[in-house]
Amino acid sequence: MNVGGHVRINLEWHLAIARASQNEPLMALIEAITTPIREAMDYQDVTTPEIRASAIKAHTSIMRAIEEQEGEAAFNRMSRHVTAYRDITAQKIKDF
Repeated sequence: MNVGGHVRINLEWHLAIARASQNEPLMALIEAITTPIREAMDYQDVTTPEIRASAIKAHTSIMRAIEEQEGEAAFNRMSRHVTAYRDITAQKIKDF
């Protein structure tokens, strides 16, 4: 899958999770950042094939916890996923 396709699916997935949570501030945040992320020209720098594969693995694990109604596990897995991506992005910025 190309970067553009990954970005679109990734953002849709995160937005769907936010909406399912019925957490209004989270939904507003995800909706607010969706367009700027889609339009970011340097997104390719922080989404290598390895990072995309890792995201898919994390999403699968999070979905499994949600399906099994394991809220704490889902929360912890999402937290690790988002934190890992934050760390990757921070390192890219630092290297720039």
